Amino acid sequence: MLTAYTAETYFGGHDYSVLNTSLRNLVEYPALAPLAQLFHHAVSTLAASDAHGHDGLCYRGMKLPEDVISQYKVEKDSRLNLFAWSGFTSCTSDAATCIGFVDEWELNTVFVIETGGPTLRPLKLEGDWSQYPEEKEVLWDLGQQFETVKVERTTRAALPALLGAPAAGDGPAKEVVVVTLKAVDRFHDLVLDLFADGGSLEEAERVVRLRLEREARRHGPESAEVADCWGSLAKVFMQGGEYDRAMELHRKDLANKLKRVGPEDASLAPTYNNMANVFWKQGDHDQAQERAQ
Repeated sequence: MLTAYTAETYFGGHDYSVLNTSLRNLVEYPALAPLAQLFHHAVSTLAASDAHGHDGLCYRGMKLPEDVISQYKVEKDSRLNLFAWSGFTSCTSDAATCIGFVDEWELNTVFVIETGGPTLRPLKLEGDWSQYPEEKEVLWDLGQQFETVKVERTTRAALPALLGAPAAGDGPAKEVVVVTLKAVDRFHDLVLDLFADGGSLEEAERVVRLRLEREARRHGPESAEVADCWGSLAKVFMQGGEYDRAMELHRKDLANKLKRVGPEDASLAPTYNNMANVFWKQGDHDQAQERAQ
């Protein structure tokens, strides 16, 4: 499937082709969702590996109307300043190649994408993975979210210098917008949206446990990443009114974290606060106040 996607991206020109479009519009093609999710899981696992993950910058050229470009803004301390690719997004890891795309297809926007660490990076498609290794292509995961770092309006002539690529002639004077994005992980912020969207407690629990299993495989069962999952699962039970189960998991989260930091460490404040909320819901206001302090 990966080979088919790459080949279709190359041979399909720059109109949307069947597989690309279908993977990017799972709402319109629900039958493809299980297959796409399986593919996404495989891509995520490979991208986290030293052998197949790409750690450098990625470049994606697009032709966007001004009203879409204007949505990319830098807002300090705002969790809403995020964008997500709605499908598997192929990029190039070579700035000069991206500039060539800008010229060939008269594109007006370049995305410069920064990875967010070993678990938030794209899969390399070069070498054995790609039929066209000279493109140095990389592939981002389904639904990966990005924070807008900066937005710059420049000209095609100044674009190589801005991207750190070799100059190739003067280039046309047309405007090009360069949007720098950084991959972010908002899983623990967004998991409770399952309730807001009409999801069930069981579905939210299933999603968090899948994430917990993945983090345990990647980082070990005593890792901070696993502790975060216990905390998120506790919030799910808290939201569902299962306070005893929520407290059990908050205690597990706390015990995990105490293996790395002391009981007075500032990083434990959110966990103590979450436990205080559970005590308050259970009517134990003294314990709630003690934890909150």
